[in-house]
Amino acid sequence: MEVKDSSILNWITVSDKSKSLFLNSKLNLHLYQYVDSIWVETDTSKLHFTMQNPIKKRWYYLNQDNLIENYIGNGTLNPNGISRDSLLFREKNMRQYNPLGKFHLALFKLKSKNNLAAYMFDIKDAVGLQPYYFIASDFLKIDVDYADELSKRLIMLEFIF
Repeated sequence: MEVKDSSILNWITVSDKSKSLFLNSKLNLHLYQYVDSIWVETDTSKLHFTMQNPIKKRWYYLNQDNLIENYIGNGTLNPNGISRDSLLFREKNMRQYNPLGKFHLALFKLKSKNNLAAYMFDIKDAVGLQPYYFIASDFLKIDVDYADELSKRLIMLEFIF
């Protein structure tokens, strides 16, 4: 992979077999929370505070006991010339880091044994998902053993999935 002027010229492709194994393992549900449903809240009495264009999202995730749980979160739509349907579609296809899954627990257990796991746990615990260019620049600043098998797997998980 070659990076030039903040753009990737040659993408690494993930085989269909690898994608299928990843999805069937349900690791994605331990890594991420997904939006199950989204709606515009028209009843302002259900809101805890006043918002313009209020929306509600029901998120689902896999907890450490392999049970699917969900919760409802609040948000707002900021139209700025974009149709409400387009914004709702974008919000419906969002994901966020799952701090309640087995992956987060594994990072916590590994953080005393591996610098990369410690870094990833601290960042994900504090802010969740980060843009790849932030992560890549931080990987270069911390002392990572790139020959270590665990570090290689963590890097692949971070950048591929």
